[in-house]
Amino acid sequence: MRLPVSNTAIVYSPPKYFAPPQPAAPFQYAPLESLAQLQRAQLSLQQSDPASAPVPRLITLSDNGIRYTEQDITQLGSLPDLSNTSSQYFINQGTPRDYWKVRLFQLQPGQTLIQDYRAKDKPMAIVIKPFFRGNRPEHPLVMSTQLDGRFSRAFSDEYSISRKRYALAPEQDLPAFLLHPKNPELTAYPSVTLTVGSDIEQLHQLSLSAEQTLWFALLEEYATPPPQPQWWQHEY
Repeated sequence: MRLPVSNTAIVYSPPKYFAPPQPAAPFQYAPLESLAQLQRAQLSLQQSDPASAPVPRLITLSDNGIRYTEQDITQLGSLPDLSNTSSQYFINQGTPRDYWKVRLFQLQPGQTLIQDYRAKDKPMAIVIKPFFRGNRPEHPLVMSTQLDGRFSRAFSDEYSISRKRYALAPEQDLPAFLLHPKNPELTAYPSVTLTVGSDIEQLHQLSLSAEQTLWFALLEEYATPPPQPQWWQHEY
């Protein structure tokens, strides 16, 4: 993957209802709704081994001035004013933590992303989480995908579609914010899942293009997840 423009975002990504509970990870955040949450995080930090415990972080999104800041909770100059409705706060401590801090890449019209899978295990599915910079887009987001590989010539109980074209409408129930000091506005679209079935004997590559400037995260689903996330998936 070689895309020169990227940034981090915080996006609402609740767990699937059928997925077994998993321990919260450092890149997962919850809205800070009371100072008691912050105090519990500070107390937990005091009672843990400083050499091994990660310092929780507080993300602030403001409607005025500097739109985005991020700090360790040990470096806060003052307590956040939760009564100020012009600011939103997120902390990676406590549960539930349904917001993910994730790296997004920018794909311009006319560009094609090619993700190579020749030297990797074949994923069960590839998930593309698309976003548009700004809000209230006037037109659907149009994107195309293509899976290239060695397809089985025999009959199979699974049927993978190699080429797809999507016209996506905004997903209003999935808030998302680009972590940018000037303009955090971001519009989320429904995730696109590309199933890699048993009829694909070997997956060579994924191609992705879009008719508008696309911001996206790329996730891969495996039966046995890799011990470490791919470097482009999560931003700690």
